Amino acid sequence: MSYAIIRIQKMTSGCVKGIQLHDQREKDHSNTNPDIDFSKSGQNEDLHNPGKIDYNHRVKQRIQELHLPKAVRKDAIVMCQCLVTSDKQFFDKMPPNEQKRFFQDSYDFIKNRYGERNIVSAVIHLDESTPHMHVNFVPVTKDGRLCAKDLFKKRDLVDLHDSFHNFCIDHGYDLDRGESRDEKRKHLTTQEYKLQTKQQEIEKTKIELDNTSEKLKTEIETIKGDLKGITAFDDVKLDKINLPFMKGKIIVSESQYNKNIALGKMGMTTIRENQRLKIDNEKLSQSNQAEIREKVSQVEDKYSKVLEKKDKEIDTLKIDNDVLKQSNEYYHNENTKIGMKVSKLSRENKRLTNEIKVNGKALDKVITQHLDNEAQEVFKKELEKEVEKQAKSIVRSMEMDMER
Repeated sequence: MSYAIIRIQKMTSGCVKGIQLHDQREKDHSNTNPDIDFSKSGQNEDLHNPGKIDYNHRVKQRIQELHLPKAVRKDAIVMCQCLVTSDKQFFDKMPPNEQKRFFQDSYDFIKNRYGERNIVSAVIHLDESTPHMHVNFVPVTKDGRLCAKDLFKKRDLVDLHDSFHNFCIDHGYDLDRGESRDEKRKHLTTQEYKLQTKQQEIEKTKIELDNTSEKLKTEIETIKGDLKGITAFDDVKLDKINLPFMKGKIIVSESQYNKNIALGKMGMTTIRENQRLKIDNEKLSQSNQAEIREKVSQVEDKYSKVLEKKDKEIDTLKIDNDVLKQSNEYYHNENTKIGMKVSKLSRENKRLTNEIKVNGKALDKVITQHLDNEAQEVFKKELEKEVEKQAKSIVRSMEMDMER
């Protein structure tokens, strides 16, 4: 039984251009995907666009239409890709028009689920070993937010697989569900999925080899059994037929002899086919292992560079932190000094205020005893001017002390 496969991959703005180059076959070679037969790329088709487009432009245009309250982060998920496919056996049984109908129906399913306005492209690839379709779209929630996280929570992914499987059954495609509800599987990237598919092909080839070997053994044992039971016939007789697995000479009819020869040839053909399948299996295994090693090497190199960059950032942050600690210690000391000066000035101010009160009372008494009312008014005005002058002088002195 074949499976209905639908997988989601999330991408930041930095990945969109690479997806465009791959999906639209804008280069005549591929360093990462040896399965592409570029002589067949003309058979590929975009169900959403009449021709090639700029994916980044389409994504930015849709995001602008959302009128988001904040700018989109550089690391935000701006596009998702939905891979739709099944195994090679499923497509081998279908004529080209039925294959296109399957992808058209699948495209309609994705369009209705995630919104036609959000679709960027829907490209069918027929130039690889197994036909498949990449549907790219901007992840917009029902309330108009750009948020792939809310669209693809665990329960949403489970529902996606359930709904797509039911959709396929309703439209006449005899497919099993791609993933079990109870299994907790990590979603694979397109490249990882291809590696997994190749591994499955190797396992399938091994099973076929085992079955062929068992079948061959059974046929040989059958021939041996038939020959052991033969003694003589009334037909034309052939003397001295020496068979390597028999301990003597027997007499067989011409028809039986021809039958045995035909069975022997069939056995030799099966042996050669068995050997060929073993050689193909070894080649496929070696190719798969080399591709896995290359993929692992690329991932290790990528994360090695990321870790190196992060280490440098951490070192820079440590230096900045030390500088901030020193600055903080300096300002703490300065603040302590200023606090001490303020306390000193506060005490001095209090002392002067008390002296002014005492001297003011004595002065009022002297003025009242020795000056008339008019002279008192003149004297008080002159006194206020002098007090204001002295106050300004004191304030300037305090400011100078604060600055020091």
